[in-house]
Amino acid sequence: MAVPANQTIREPIHERNTMKAFLTATALSLAIPAQAAFESPTGFRAKILDRKDRTTVLYTLSHEAKAAGASRTAKNTFLAPDGAEVVIESTSFEGGRVTSYQQIQKQVGSDGKAEIQGGQVVFTLVKDGKTSTAKEKLRDNFVVGPSLIPYLQSRWSQVLAGKTTDVRFAVVDRKETVGFSLKKEKDVDYKGAKAVVVKMKPTSLLISALVDPLYFTLDAATGRVLELEGRVLPKRRDDGKWKDLDAVTVYEYAN
Repeated sequence: MAVPANQTIREPIHERNTMKAFLTATALSLAIPAQAAFESPTGFRAKILDRKDRTTVLYTLSHEAKAAGASRTAKNTFLAPDGAEVVIESTSFEGGRVTSYQQIQKQVGSDGKAEIQGGQVVFTLVKDGKTSTAKEKLRDNFVVGPSLIPYLQSRWSQVLAGKTTDVRFAVVDRKETVGFSLKKEKDVDYKGAKAVVVKMKPTSLLISALVDPLYFTLDAATGRVLELEGRVLPKRRDDGKWKDLDAVTVYEYAN
């Protein structure tokens, strides 16, 4: 339908609010990939730093991974400065593929899951005492936060060559997957080692225009994530409310 030249197209208020909620949920679910589930089960730690003052530690992250044959589990626990748990991620793998993912956000009281059942991804979200579900077809490029880096590592030569990698990212708060693309932005020197910066952004032009991309700094030789700049899972307290947090996450490895 044509729009008269003297009229401006405006989104209804409820649609704009829905889009904001969608972008928030998407960005939150992207934070802090745990690659070690596919590597040594020794684990790692990370510090979530203020973007303006990197001497200020806002949260810490501890990682645990266990393996038994083809089965692997990974657990990420985000801690406040006082030691209180604020977010817990748990992921199960079988033969290198995700079988289930759970994200418990204690700050806002939500518990979201994505489970692989047959050829489908089944989502369950418990929030404010209510349970809702949804499901969609499982795709080969399906990932969750803790499987994102291993997915990139399996295509590392393509990443280094500057080729785009597309994924369908599980956003448990929205009970759906969202398309994202990842591509090398530039080569950098990171603390004396060769590294690459990979930019992650939505494949939808509309969403891409509204949400800031995330930037991963990864070791050029191994693909191991060294630093992440962008939205993280824990939130910040502002005027008595929990609000989204953009920060710098720096990883520390035992080996």
